[in-house]
Amino acid sequence: SWGVDEGFRLKDFDYTRQGDYVEILTRRYSHWLDGQYRRETEERGHFLLFKRYAHEFLRALGWPLRRLLPVAVFVVIEGAGKRYWVIDSRKGGGRVAEASDDSAGELVVTVPALVINDCVRQRMFPVLSPSKRLRIRLAGAPMWRVRLYFLLLTLYDNGELPLWRVFRVRTLSIWLRRWREPLSIAAALIGWKLTRRIRRVSELYRA
Repeated sequence: SWGVDEGFRLKDFDYTRQGDYVEILTRRYSHWLDGQYRRETEERGHFLLFKRYAHEFLRALGWPLRRLLPVAVFVVIEGAGKRYWVIDSRKGGGRVAEASDDSAGELVVTVPALVINDCVRQRMFPVLSPSKRLRIRLAGAPMWRVRLYFLLLTLYDNGELPLWRVFRVRTLSIWLRRWREPLSIAAALIGWKLTRRIRRVSELYRA
Protein backbone atom coordinates (compact mmCIF):
# COMPACT_ATOMS: atom_id res chain seq x y z
CA SER A 1 0.00 0.00 0.00
CA TRP A 2 1.06 3.62 -0.39
CA GLY A 3 0.32 6.79 1.56
CA VAL A 4 1.37 10.42 1.20
CA ASP A 5 3.14 10.50 4.57
CA GLU A 6 4.52 6.99 4.95
CA GLY A 7 5.21 6.17 1.29
CA PHE A 8 5.24 2.48 0.34
CA ARG A 9 4.47 -0.13 2.98
CA LEU A 10 4.69 -3.87 2.43
CA LYS A 11 1.95 -6.03 3.91
CA ASP A 12 2.60 -9.55 5.08
CA PHE A 13 1.16 -12.16 2.75
CA ASP A 14 1.90 -15.87 2.90
CA TYR A 15 1.81 -17.03 -0.72
CA THR A 16 1.85 -20.66 0.39
CA ARG A 17 -1.66 -20.12 1.83
CA GLN A 18 -3.34 -18.63 -1.23
CA GLY A 19 -6.04 -21.30 -1.15
CA ASP A 20 -6.92 -20.39 2.44
CA TYR A 21 -7.18 -16.68 1.56
CA VAL A 22 -9.45 -17.46 -1.38
CA GLU A 23 -11.69 -19.59 0.83
CA ILE A 24 -11.94 -16.83 3.46
CA LEU A 25 -12.80 -14.20 0.85
CA THR A 26 -15.30 -16.56 -0.83
CA ARG A 27 -17.18 -16.98 2.46
CA ARG A 28 -16.99 -13.27 3.22
CA TYR A 29 -18.42 -12.21 -0.13
CA SER A 30 -20.56 -15.29 -0.87
CA HIS A 31 -23.82 -13.32 -1.04
CA TRP A 32 -22.44 -10.94 -3.68
CA LEU A 33 -20.74 -13.76 -5.59
CA ASP A 34 -23.88 -15.91 -5.65
CA GLY A 35 -25.85 -12.99 -7.08
CA GLN A 36 -23.21 -12.38 -9.74
CA TYR A 37 -23.07 -16.05 -10.73
CA ARG A 38 -26.86 -16.14 -10.92
CA ARG A 39 -26.83 -13.15 -13.29
CA GLU A 40 -24.18 -14.84 -15.43
CA THR A 41 -26.21 -18.05 -15.60
CA GLU A 42 -29.24 -16.15 -16.87
CA GLU A 43 -27.34 -14.03 -19.43
CA ARG A 44 -27.25 -14.94 -23.12
CA GLY A 45 -24.56 -13.78 -25.51
CA HIS A 46 -25.63 -11.14 -28.06
CA PHE A 47 -23.86 -12.29 -31.19
CA LEU A 48 -25.26 -9.60 -33.50
CA LEU A 49 -24.01 -6.90 -31.14
CA PHE A 50 -20.62 -8.63 -30.98
CA LYS A 51 -20.52 -8.99 -34.78
CA ARG A 52 -21.23 -5.29 -35.35
CA TYR A 53 -18.55 -4.31 -32.83
CA ALA A 54 -15.99 -6.71 -34.37
CA HIS A 55 -16.60 -5.43 -37.91
CA GLU A 56 -16.20 -1.82 -36.77
CA PHE A 57 -12.99 -2.78 -34.95
CA LEU A 58 -11.55 -4.55 -38.01
CA ARG A 59 -12.51 -1.67 -40.27
CA ALA A 60 -10.71 0.76 -37.94
CA LEU A 61 -7.53 -1.33 -38.08
CA GLY A 62 -6.99 -1.26 -41.81
CA TRP A 63 -5.46 -4.04 -43.89
CA PRO A 64 -1.83 -3.95 -42.62
CA LEU A 65 -2.78 -4.38 -38.95
CA ARG A 66 -5.50 -6.94 -39.69
CA ARG A 67 -2.91 -9.21 -41.31
CA LEU A 68 -0.89 -9.35 -38.08
CA LEU A 69 -3.70 -10.64 -35.88
CA PRO A 70 -4.35 -14.32 -35.19
CA VAL A 71 -7.70 -15.97 -35.81
CA ALA A 72 -9.52 -15.49 -32.50
CA VAL A 73 -12.32 -17.64 -31.11
CA PHE A 74 -14.31 -16.29 -28.17
CA VAL A 75 -15.83 -19.16 -26.19
CA VAL A 76 -18.89 -17.54 -24.63
CA ILE A 77 -20.15 -19.28 -21.48
CA GLU A 78 -23.93 -19.27 -21.08
CA GLY A 79 -26.20 -20.98 -18.62
CA ALA A 80 -27.21 -23.48 -21.30
CA GLY A 81 -23.66 -24.21 -22.47
CA LYS A 82 -21.08 -22.62 -24.75
CA ARG A 83 -21.09 -20.66 -28.00
CA TYR A 84 -18.14 -20.06 -30.29
CA TRP A 85 -17.64 -16.71 -32.00
CA VAL A 86 -14.86 -16.45 -34.58
CA ILE A 87 -13.03 -13.33 -35.72
CA ASP A 88 -10.83 -14.03 -38.74
CA SER A 89 -9.16 -10.71 -39.52
CA ARG A 90 -7.11 -11.95 -42.46
CA LYS A 91 -9.92 -12.77 -44.89
CA GLY A 92 -10.84 -9.74 -46.98
CA GLY A 93 -12.22 -7.08 -44.69
CA GLY A 94 -12.51 -9.65 -41.90
CA ARG A 95 -14.97 -12.43 -41.13
CA VAL A 96 -17.08 -12.72 -37.98
CA ALA A 97 -19.16 -15.86 -37.60
CA GLU A 98 -20.48 -18.45 -35.18
CA ALA A 99 -18.90 -21.90 -35.13
CA SER A 100 -19.56 -25.29 -33.59
CA ASP A 101 -16.23 -25.46 -31.72
CA ASP A 102 -12.96 -23.59 -31.16
CA SER A 103 -10.83 -25.61 -33.59
CA ALA A 104 -10.34 -22.67 -35.98
CA GLY A 105 -8.78 -20.49 -33.30
CA GLU A 106 -5.11 -19.60 -33.01
CA LEU A 107 -6.13 -17.57 -29.96
CA VAL A 108 -8.97 -18.94 -27.81
CA VAL A 109 -10.56 -16.66 -25.21
CA THR A 110 -13.12 -18.13 -22.80
CA VAL A 111 -15.36 -15.56 -21.14
CA PRO A 112 -18.85 -15.42 -19.54
CA ALA A 113 -21.63 -14.03 -21.75
CA LEU A 114 -22.39 -11.25 -19.25
CA VAL A 115 -18.79 -10.05 -19.40
CA ILE A 116 -18.41 -10.11 -23.18
CA ASN A 117 -21.76 -8.35 -23.59
CA ASP A 118 -20.62 -5.55 -21.28
CA CYS A 119 -17.29 -5.28 -23.10
CA VAL A 120 -19.09 -4.79 -26.41
CA ARG A 121 -21.86 -2.49 -25.17
CA GLN A 122 -19.68 -0.24 -23.03
CA ARG A 123 -16.34 -0.60 -24.84
CA MET A 124 -14.67 -2.18 -21.83
CA PHE A 125 -12.12 -4.48 -23.47
CA PRO A 126 -9.27 -2.50 -21.83
CA VAL A 127 -10.36 -3.88 -18.43
CA LEU A 128 -11.12 -7.44 -19.60
CA SER A 129 -7.59 -8.79 -19.05
CA PRO A 130 -7.04 -7.09 -15.65
CA SER A 131 -10.46 -8.33 -14.51
CA LYS A 132 -9.23 -11.96 -14.66
CA ARG A 133 -12.70 -12.93 -15.92
CA LEU A 134 -11.26 -14.69 -18.95
CA ARG A 135 -9.14 -17.68 -19.79
CA ILE A 136 -6.69 -17.49 -22.69
CA ARG A 137 -5.35 -20.48 -24.59
CA LEU A 138 -2.71 -20.15 -27.28
CA ALA A 139 -3.40 -22.56 -30.15
CA GLY A 140 -0.68 -21.49 -32.56
CA ALA A 141 -0.51 -17.74 -31.99
CA PRO A 142 2.81 -16.36 -30.66
CA MET A 143 2.57 -14.29 -27.51
CA TRP A 144 3.48 -11.00 -29.23
CA ARG A 145 0.41 -11.32 -31.45
CA VAL A 146 -1.81 -11.91 -28.44
CA ARG A 147 -0.41 -8.79 -26.76
CA LEU A 148 -0.92 -6.87 -30.00
CA TYR A 149 -4.54 -8.06 -30.19
CA PHE A 150 -5.44 -6.76 -26.75
CA LEU A 151 -3.43 -3.57 -27.27
CA LEU A 152 -5.38 -2.78 -30.45
CA LEU A 153 -8.69 -3.51 -28.68
CA THR A 154 -7.64 -1.07 -25.96
CA LEU A 155 -6.66 1.61 -28.48
CA TYR A 156 -9.94 1.15 -30.33
CA ASP A 157 -12.07 1.39 -27.20
CA ASN A 158 -10.13 4.47 -26.12
CA GLY A 159 -10.92 6.17 -29.43
CA GLU A 160 -7.36 6.03 -30.82
CA LEU A 161 -8.15 3.98 -33.94
CA PRO A 162 -8.01 4.46 -36.89
CA LEU A 163 -4.38 5.49 -36.45
CA TRP A 164 -4.93 9.01 -37.77
CA ARG A 165 -6.81 9.74 -34.53
CA VAL A 166 -3.51 9.55 -32.65
CA PHE A 167 -2.62 12.90 -34.21
CA ARG A 168 -5.70 14.74 -32.96
CA VAL A 169 -5.06 17.68 -30.67
CA ARG A 170 -6.78 15.95 -27.73
CA THR A 171 -4.73 12.75 -28.09
CA LEU A 172 -1.44 14.60 -28.57
CA SER A 173 -2.12 16.75 -25.51
CA ILE A 174 -2.66 13.59 -23.42
CA TRP A 175 0.62 12.08 -24.60
CA LEU A 176 2.47 15.33 -23.96
CA ARG A 177 1.27 15.36 -20.36
CA ARG A 178 2.88 11.93 -19.93
CA TRP A 179 6.35 13.05 -21.07
CA ARG A 180 7.91 11.92 -17.78
CA GLU A 181 7.05 8.26 -18.37
CA PRO A 182 9.53 7.50 -21.20
CA LEU A 183 12.21 9.41 -19.27
CA SER A 184 11.53 7.28 -16.16
CA ILE A 185 11.71 4.09 -18.22
CA ALA A 186 14.95 5.23 -19.85
CA ALA A 187 16.45 6.09 -16.45
CA ALA A 188 15.46 2.69 -15.05
CA LEU A 189 17.00 0.88 -18.05
CA ILE A 190 20.23 2.89 -17.81
CA GLY A 191 20.42 2.20 -14.06
CA TRP A 192 19.93 -1.53 -14.65
CA LYS A 193 22.54 -1.53 -17.42
CA LEU A 194 25.11 0.15 -15.19
CA THR A 195 24.43 -1.69 -11.92
CA ARG A 196 22.72 -4.90 -13.09
CA ARG A 197 20.30 -4.33 -10.21
CA ILE A 198 16.55 -4.03 -10.58
CA ARG A 199 15.46 -1.09 -8.46
CA ARG A 200 12.33 -1.14 -6.33
CA VAL A 201 9.42 1.02 -7.43
CA SER A 202 9.80 3.12 -4.28
CA GLU A 203 13.38 3.97 -5.34
CA LEU A 204 12.39 5.24 -8.76
CA TYR A 205 10.49 8.27 -7.53
CA ARG A 206 12.50 9.55 -4.60
CA ALA A 207 12.44 13.31 -4.25
